[in-house]
Amino acid sequence: MARIPTDPDLETCPDYALPEHAPIRAFLISPTTTDVQAGELLKSIWTAKNDKDKVAWQLQVVTDAAELLARQQQLDADTLVQEEADRLERDTLYKEERKRNKDKSIPISLDRGLWFLTPEGLDSARRTNLHHNQNTMVVTQNDNGSTPWEPTVQPPRGIVDDEDLPWEDFCTTCPLFIKAAEDALRPSERVDMMSGLFFAVQTHPWRRSRDPLERRSLLVYAAEQRRLWHTAITANGGAYNVSIFNESILRSTHDRLYREDRKVQDAAARRSNMYVPVLVPLAQDPG
Repeated sequence: MARIPTDPDLETCPDYALPEHAPIRAFLISPTTTDVQAGELLKSIWTAKNDKDKVAWQLQVVTDAAELLARQQQLDADTLVQEEADRLERDTLYKEERKRNKDKSIPISLDRGLWFLTPEGLDSARRTNLHHNQNTMVVTQNDNGSTPWEPTVQPPRGIVDDEDLPWEDFCTTCPLFIKAAEDALRPSERVDMMSGLFFAVQTHPWRRSRDPLERRSLLVYAAEQRRLWHTAITANGGAYNVSIFNESILRSTHDRLYREDRKVQDAAARRSNMYVPVLVPLAQDPG
């Protein structure tokens, strides 16, 4: 069946009584059919065809929708098949890489502090990476700029927790950490979650706040959530999606830091009030 190009509901029946339709009315005029009756007959013929087209149009719409749905379902199925093939390929490459390089098969934890990727952390790794031990890992920097994890025996000194890092170091080390995790062949879904957490923290409105407590709350949120998330990875339930930002937890963190800050200020004020200067009179000159 030929396709109907336009919706018949939008069409309007011509006025066959107009002079411009006289030639076609003339074909229908007979001893038993007047000119007016010919016009009405033409209108009836047009209406009957329009009603038929409306039914065909609705069938065409339903058929098109069904075909579109079938194509989308097939596309989704093909996508799933391709994703599964890609996953199998990644797993195969991962296993081959582990066979080629035993160092990279050592479990590398995603809870490593970002300080290890600061200039101070990298310098410390160079100084302490004198004896290899497979149980302790640090980040080093190669001549080509890559930052692989290497085993070391002596722990670096002066480690700074993530929540105590300056914002500049936090923003600089986040992409380096993600790159190091990718180079270490960590599971891509976990690397993506970690990347999402870093992005959410760095783009949060509090990042540009003039209130230092709000900015610090973001750093504490990122550090604590990353540690909790890594703990959950080893639990039976597995890791949750840490990249989904939780505003409620952030505000609870802010309230806790505010209370801690007030305690410090109150203690300092009490110590200041406890100090009472003692005035010692000066000895008078006997002369």
